[in-house]
Amino acid sequence: MDALTEAIVRLLRRQEETEQRLVRMEAALRAAGMLGESSPPVVEPPEAAPVEPAPPEPQGAEPAPVEAFVAQPQPEATEAPRELETEFGLTWVSRAGAVTLLFCAAFLFKYAIDKQWIGPGARVVLGVLAGVAVLGWGERLWRGRQAVYGQAVSGLGIAVLYVSLYASFGLYHLLPAGVVFVMMAAVTAVAIWLALRYGTAAMGALGLLGGYLTPGLLSTGENRAALLFAYVLVLDAGALWLARTRNWLKFEAFAVVATVVIWWAWFTSYFTPEQHTVATVFVVQFYALFLLGRKPSTWIAAQLLAVAGLAFTWPANPGPYLVVAIAVTLAGLIWADSKESSGLAQAAGFAFWIVYGAWYIGLKVDPIPVGQMFGLLTLAFLCLFLWTPWQVVVGKRSCNKADLLLASANAVAYYTACYTLLSPGYHGRLGLFTAATACLYFGLGELLRRRLGEDERGVVPRLLANGTGAALLTLAIPVQFAGYGVTISWAAEGAALSWIGRRTGTARVSFLALAVLGLSFLRLWSVDMWKVLPEGHLLVANSRFVICLATTAALWASARWIGRGRAALIPYLAGHSVLFGGLVFEISDWAARFAEGTSGNVESAGISVLMAVYAMALIVVGVVTGTRLNRILGLLLIGAVIGKLYLADVWALSLAYRIVAFGVGGVLLMGTSYVYSRHREKVQALWREQPE
Repeated sequence: MDALTEAIVRLLRRQEETEQRLVRMEAALRAAGMLGESSPPVVEPPEAAPVEPAPPEPQGAEPAPVEAFVAQPQPEATEAPRELETEFGLTWVSRAGAVTLLFCAAFLFKYAIDKQWIGPGARVVLGVLAGVAVLGWGERLWRGRQAVYGQAVSGLGIAVLYVSLYASFGLYHLLPAGVVFVMMAAVTAVAIWLALRYGTAAMGALGLLGGYLTPGLLSTGENRAALLFAYVLVLDAGALWLARTRNWLKFEAFAVVATVVIWWAWFTSYFTPEQHTVATVFVVQFYALFLLGRKPSTWIAAQLLAVAGLAFTWPANPGPYLVVAIAVTLAGLIWADSKESSGLAQAAGFAFWIVYGAWYIGLKVDPIPVGQMFGLLTLAFLCLFLWTPWQVVVGKRSCNKADLLLASANAVAYYTACYTLLSPGYHGRLGLFTAATACLYFGLGELLRRRLGEDERGVVPRLLANGTGAALLTLAIPVQFAGYGVTISWAAEGAALSWIGRRTGTARVSFLALAVLGLSFLRLWSVDMWKVLPEGHLLVANSRFVICLATTAALWASARWIGRGRAALIPYLAGHSVLFGGLVFEISDWAARFAEGTSGNVESAGISVLMAVYAMALIVVGVVTGTRLNRILGLLLIGAVIGKLYLADVWALSLAYRIVAFGVGGVLLMGTSYVYSRHREKVQALWREQPE
């Protein structure tokens, strides 16, 4: 009433100000001669203040604009403090009062029980009557235009009824559980009906809370799973219906959380292996129901929880678990396609593989049905793999980040799962399996190229698919081969990718080639170089040096195909390091086999001579081919030779080997200087022309 009074007063005040402005406008227009004599006189309202006529304007002056006589509206004071005060004083204080009265009634009830004033039956009857009376009072207040206050009172009545009915069974055992269950379900229905009638979500939440608590409060210890889940399913349907019809979307999350809590409580207390079927049926039903929610977060939660529930239901039965889990995953993809929700599709893929990984770790089945599980895992992989081409070909949509992430993660998860499953008994076939999976992604990349084109819209999806295929193909090499074959295969793959990048003009493929070549280079230096060769092996003509030559050739070919710039410099320098390193290892082996007792001196002197020879060869090649890089590398190596001779060899070598090292080194240094002296003008011309 106070709020209505204030509104009426403001309306009357505004009407009075408007009439006064009209009077001033009429007077101003008459004074300016803009109104004729036939104009009807202006009747002032009784409350209007007298208006003095405006002074006449001088002759020749233009009439004043009408806006000058119109009073500008003043900004009204904000009603936010008054609204906040009303909200707190009416809504929250009334709810707090209702809860306080509930506690008061409980304390009074407890006092009456302690004093033995009333017996158990009377206590329950009085509680039920009090709840009904409070509900009636709340209804009367609501009809009397005290809506918020009446809602709080009605909520108090619902709470009193729940407590009284629970006491009739849980405390005093006056009524059987079935009767009380039906009565509490009826109270829940009344609460939901009042929520719709009053238009308040709080009343609906109170009713749903009481409904979800009813099975636990009235539990008799009997395992009636079908009845329990049917009841919860009805409550969930009611919660989703309220969320959809009244836009109370928080009820969806409320229903999901309550269902998970009830299902888990039943599973940990009553689940037996004979109840696989009933548990699976209701997991699927709950999943299908929550897919009808309006919020995408509800769909995602249902997807994750359904697959997890199936894993708990079938802890040691691969066939049923995987079949139903794949069906749920496929249903999620279909629903995601109908709603154009990439988030749900992504959740379906991640949920399946993450839950499967946890389930497989805890799997205790001997023997594991490898063939059955491999076939079902492949089916799940293909369902998720086809999501991207389905979106592009059938849905006529572009790939977003979620689709690309799903495609890559699906490959990683599938390969990891199958490698773990097949490795013990089928390791010899894993390389072929890996290559076949890589071909699928190469095919996907080609499909995306044709459908999405060569522009920016299609380049990222295509490169991601091709990159996944290249990664799998790279991984297939060490899986299928062993020893030096891994290094050679990686080097050959890197060279092939460099050639493809050159032919297609795609820089990203060239960078992928560098990554594969890097794997070959690291494996060569960390594993292959240090392998012990068999006794009596030939110098230079042995497997280790052949690997070095093959890797060097692949690195230099890649540098040529990549072209100019820093990207080409990396494999070129790596090739020199591999070739030079292979020669160093050959000198070390020769010294160990043919110079017993003096192998250290022979090895050090031989390396110094090798450095000088290699440096001179680089300079000669640089002068002949006009490549500045080779000449610079040769000069740097010459500096290293000089440093080694004067800082290490002069102190470490014996006199004879010192003479050999310094003699051969000096001759080679003089020969290098002669090359520069002989071709001085050519070298200077090359520098002026800035060749690469």
